[in-house]
Amino acid sequence: MRLVETFPSRKGYKPPFIDDALNIISPHVVILGAGATIAALPQGDKNGKKQYSMNQLTQINNITNILEEHGIKANEIENFELFFSSLYSENPNSPLITKIEHELYAYYENMILPDEPTMYDYLVLSLTDKDLIATFNWDPFIDQAIARNSTVGRMPKIVHLHGCVNSQSRKLLYPTMKKDYAKIPDIKDAWDIFDDYLKRAICITIFGYSAPLSDIEARKRIKEKIEINDSNEIIDTQIIDIKPHEELEKTWYNIVNQRFFSSVSRFEDSMLSLFVRNTCEQYVNATMQQNPQYSNPYPDKKFETLFELQKFVKAVKIHKLSI
Repeated sequence: MRLVETFPSRKGYKPPFIDDALNIISPHVVILGAGATIAALPQGDKNGKKQYSMNQLTQINNITNILEEHGIKANEIENFELFFSSLYSENPNSPLITKIEHELYAYYENMILPDEPTMYDYLVLSLTDKDLIATFNWDPFIDQAIARNSTVGRMPKIVHLHGCVNSQSRKLLYPTMKKDYAKIPDIKDAWDIFDDYLKRAICITIFGYSAPLSDIEARKRIKEKIEINDSNEIIDTQIIDIKPHEELEKTWYNIVNQRFFSSVSRFEDSMLSLFVRNTCEQYVNATMQQNPQYSNPYPDKKFETLFELQKFVKAVKIHKLSI
């Protein structure tokens, strides 16, 4: 893990929100992209169905077949989002777009988590009910992880920034370059909640989301909400990604505050895994109170059953602010 301070404070800041009992109520916000699901389920879901990055969507068999039916070679499409955007700009109601959207929905609709604990189970159990997981993924895995671990109590809130196949509206935001987040009510509501949490967050983790330049609106909106966060200059931002640290710095420069910015290549090395259910407490106690906690990490040996994982988390003590 690397923690760097890239520039001195330019303005005053306010401390995180705490309640009368010295509990930190400023949230930890986790942003998920396709890379998170790929890392969490390297062998695919319970039935072996794999998650794909945006530019790998043409590897889905039915998508490949549809493209070939229209005289398009899937292996020649280098950027699926640019390709889809081009189709959409020419004719948003074309039969080809309708077929692609139908097959994408059908592919993700029946995905299900394996029975054994996955990284998504560890992730949701790392947080508490003051926190938020905001995902750009269409898959239902994070919702399934919340549902099957709910007996532990105090689960984080989930929002789907591009829609989800298990939502009541059954509406997804497909990969066009210009995305209208207000067009679909469920997605608008998700972004409104995401905005609110970003404005109050003290810790942010970005897991497997590359903030592509094509996501202009998302990049702009994340930047704007972090900038008006009263604790902006002391927010702890951590990226979980296999890319080199220098590349991640360039990607996220001018989007997130880089005063406290770190990256790790594995979930197991992240704050989420090292300070289970105490990420914000550890960060504030260590940096503002000069009283760092001992870590309470997940064991190196993975739990074989959900029951064992849940038993461990139930025994975790949530710390108060050290005053």
